[in-house]
Amino acid sequence: MIRKKLDKSSFLHRGTAIPKAMAEMFGNPKETKDVVIQASGKLFEAKVKVFPNGRLQLIWKAEFAKFLQEKFPEAFEAIKSGNDDVEMPSMIIEPTEIKTVFGISFTSQFRIQLTQ
Repeated sequence: MIRKKLDKSSFLHRGTAIPKAMAEMFGNPKETKDVVIQASGKLFEAKVKVFPNGRLQLIWKAEFAKFLQEKFPEAFEAIKSGNDDVEMPSMIIEPTEIKTVFGISFTSQFRIQLTQ
């Protein structure tokens, strides 16, 4: 399981970095591979991209980016406006019984942190 805070990359660049320690969950890929992410009962096409330095990134298509924007509209607006005084929801990525399908769920809700 990987828990990642949604951030600018999640909303605007359609992806998130995968910690090297979690590469095994994705089958330790040596090259970019197609995967499917499942969230709220829907399936979305994605890729696990492998960079020359061994870094991995989960990259999704515009459909999942739109899903995130609609699920968390306040968080999306905060990202677009550059507001850093917010607590972003977390995305949990988990393997499923099918090696190329990964379940995604969310914890926490978007909150504006009031500062004085």
